[in-house]
This record gives sequence, C-alpha cells and structure tokens, in this order.
Amino acid sequence: MFNFNIREKILWILLIFGFFLVISTEILSYFNLLERKIIISLWLLIFLNCFFFYLKIYLKKNFSYSENNFSIKKFDLLFLVPIIIIISLTFIISLLYPPNTPDSLSYHMPRVMQWIQNQNIDFFPTSDTRQLYLGPFSEFVIMHLMFLTNNDFLSNLVQWFSLVFCITNISLIVKKLDGNLNSQLTSSLFCATIPMGILQSTGTQTDYVVSMWITSLVYFLVSYLKENKIIYIYGFAASLSLAILTKQTAYIFALPFCIWLCIYILKSNPKHFKHILLMPLIILILNLGHFMRTYKTFGSPINSDNLSVRNEIINLQS
Repeated sequence: MFNFNIREKILWILLIFGFFLVISTEILSYFNLLERKIIISLWLLIFLNCFFFYLKIYLKKNFSYSENNFSIKKFDLLFLVPIIIIISLTFIISLLYPPNTPDSLSYHMPRVMQWIQNQNIDFFPTSDTRQLYLGPFSEFVIMHLMFLTNNDFLSNLVQWFSLVFCITNISLIVKKLDGNLNSQLTSSLFCATIPMGILQSTGTQTDYVVSMWITSLVYFLVSYLKENKIIYIYGFAASLSLAILTKQTAYIFALPFCIWLCIYILKSNPKHFKHILLMPLIILILNLGHFMRTYKTFGSPINSDNLSVRNEIINLQS
C-alpha cells in the first residue's frame, strides 16, 4: 500500500530526478556522449518507464492519498490569488525573454554552450573561471532542456520551477509543524513575495535552485524530528548533496541544520547515528566528478582562483 502526501511525493520525485540527471550527465560526459539524439532517447526511455510504472500501480489500485481535502474559503483567496498572479506573471516573463542578466551572459549560459560543443562537462580554457568551479547543477538542467528543445527558451524555467517548489516546500514545512491551511497559505505568500526571489525566478541564476534544496532538507529534518523515520535522514542527505552541487553557499546555510540533526540523533536516537555516517558518501556520489575537476585545476575541491569573488573582510565585527 502506497500512502503518501501528494506534495511530499512530488518532493521525492524531484530528488530522484536530480540524482538521475547528475549521474547520467557524468556518465555520458565521460564517454563524450553529450549530444542531442542520445539525450532525447534517454528522456524518452525514462518517461516511458515512468508511464508504465504509473499504470501498473494505478491498475492495482494499491495507493492512496493522505492529503487532506481542504475547502478553500473566501478569506483564503486573499492569500492564494496573489500567489497565483506572481507565479503566472513570472512564468510568462520567463518564456518571453531569453536569459539576459550579466551573470547569465558571462558564465551561466556560456558554460552550457561550451559543454554542448565539447560533448562533455570537462573544464575548458576560459577567461572567466566562474564557468568552471561554480556548482553546475542548474546548468546541467538547462543543458538537458536545450538538448531536448534545440533552443534556450526554457532556460529561465529552471529558476521559475524552483520558485514554485520553494513555495510548496514552505507550505509542507508549516503543515508538518501542524499548521492549518491558513498558516500554509500565509507562509507560501511570504515566500512568493520575496522581492529578490521574484526577480531571480525569471533568470538563469542559481539562488532559487539552491534555496529549493535547502527548504527540502529543512522539511526532511522537521519530518524526522516529528516521526523519527530513517527515510527522512536519506531525504535530508540527498537534498544536501544537490544543494552543494548547485551552489557553494549551501555549506553555510545548511550547516546549522546539519548540526541540529546530529545533536538530535545523538541525544534521542543514537541507534540512527550510523545512517548519519553515510551522508558524506551520498554527497560524494553526486559531487565527486565536480570535486575532482575543480581539484585538478585549482588545487582544492571547492576553492576558486582568487579573482576577488570571496569576502575580503572576515571577522566577528563584519
């Protein structure tokens, strides 16, 4: 019997999608097989398998939804309507306008075009080394979309979908904390109306993508604290792995939640600590390729080339 919250199921599917996309990209890149026909065949095969798997489950009717049947009241529309308007307008803008921010044109999109040309994701000669050492997950997704469409008009949707999933994750966290529908809508509206979030949801930067994975790991942390199910530890680890591969700031923002999880397990569930020890392995599975390429070029798996892209002043006062 499959018993799931529909929003949580979407989150798990998202994690599986992220893992498969990264691993398939690394394998195809190793053999210089990143080309359009192969990528189209790969995703066609995936969708066919997913379709038949869904039919198999549906025909057996061995699943059920645990999502509550909420009735939307007029007061709830005050929260829901602005969210829908923001999502709709940013979706239209994302489709109408090509990537055009300085970051997009200087290193996000150029690295994708270089990968497509080289048929691999190996490092290449460039005057802007941000095309090399920065986390590549968002650009992996953009590259696959470009292979599938032979165009860049879907590139902005990577961040836009991250906006949508962030809103979903925030509502899930509130639900897990026993928040009612009104609380979930309020938190979702707060997420949807972040000014920088609205701006970035229509471009190819990576901040909303890493935020999506951070909110995912927070949800899995809260779920584990509430239910003590081991599966949530692995959901936390998977989200952390994808966050790190997306942007290095994940180390900073995820650290408090990692400490929280470790302390809780040591105090309340010591028998689960062995699962924590597997987290570095899960991180390495996804990030090893990028770590090795960065170490080979810059002498460190996460270091840059000192081109003034790090904080110049690091002290307690600042």
